[in-house]
Amino acid sequence: KFGINDPGYAKSLSDDFLERTTRKTKLIDGTLDLLDYLRPKYRMHILSNGFREVQFKKIENSGLQPYFDKIILSEDAGVNKPHPGIFTYALKNTNSRRNETLMIGDSWDADIAGAQKSRIAQIWFNPANLSSDGFEPTYTVEMLEEIKELL
Repeated sequence: KFGINDPGYAKSLSDDFLERTTRKTKLIDGTLDLLDYLRPKYRMHILSNGFREVQFKKIENSGLQPYFDKIILSEDAGVNKPHPGIFTYALKNTNSRRNETLMIGDSWDADIAGAQKSRIAQIWFNPANLSSDGFEPTYTVEMLEEIKELL
């Protein structure tokens, strides 16, 4: 497709991409402080459209793994966010109740709109103060530390 006919070279490119991607572990300012605050109070899970081989390494390399009980991936659910099926799958696999669940996310389309369609409360992390096109998330914050005030 890209004019690469050597399977060994294609695999090398793929391996290099995966290795570089898993090293991108820079956290948003305030992430660990917020997680330290939330962890003793709540069960927390990750819901991601990312690939298993990338996501697990990124989470481990960034030091986030101890904060989360489960990591739910779209490839396990069979559908990507924002499809309601991935949210239903996550609720089942974490023994969570819809009315006791809160989605915190930075992607309007995948995280917030998906949670809204699934009747799950949301906190939209929106540091760029983007427009939500008339749809209102449950909460919107521009800085992570604002989440502490909401919970």
